[in-house]
Amino acid sequence: ARVRQAVAYAIDRAVVINTAFSGQGEPMFGMPVPSISLAYDPRFDNYFEYNPDRARELLAEAGYADGFSARLLATSQYDFHQQTAVAVQAELAKIGIQLELDLPDWATRLEQNLAGDYDMLVVGTAGDIADPDYLRDFYQSGDIRLNNAPGFVDERIDELLELGRTTLDVDERRAIYAELQERALDQSPLVYLMWRSQSYAASDS
Repeated sequence: ARVRQAVAYAIDRAVVINTAFSGQGEPMFGMPVPSISLAYDPRFDNYFEYNPDRARELLAEAGYADGFSARLLATSQYDFHQQTAVAVQAELAKIGIQLELDLPDWATRLEQNLAGDYDMLVVGTAGDIADPDYLRDFYQSGDIRLNNAPGFVDERIDELLELGRTTLDVDERRAIYAELQERALDQSPLVYLMWRSQSYAASDS
């Protein structure tokens, strides 16, 4: 977890946004819970920050004071995926994590994703959903899904996901998802980078 937290501290989100999305997006230093959600808690907005010195401290505590090498899977088929990988590669190099980029076509990338054939992975998703039960797609153990391809397993998070899904009282649900978010951020199997700007088109009819 300390290595994963180091990654969260080491990446300047502005670099990713400017490199891969032409500046169109907002940095994310916590969880992907939109402000309209009952689970939204501003305490988690800045759980992490851009702090390479803290990242180096965490790597040293974890036994990787000199960094390490790893393979980052993305895709060359979609520019924003590839450029996110390029930006992350440059940012993590600053704390001694040397990434080799693996950029196959999208179909191959999906196969490798589902097979767990990578060390780190760039993921994009349309997770901007009001009810926080969608977080099960990221964290629920069991059959490997596209968003939980690492096969992350945490018994307490599984319990909290089930409680959140089956509890009706709004205040109780808020408390459940607050605990879930804090535990998920502490473990950090996924490091969130940004909300990308979305565009919509409509006719006057």
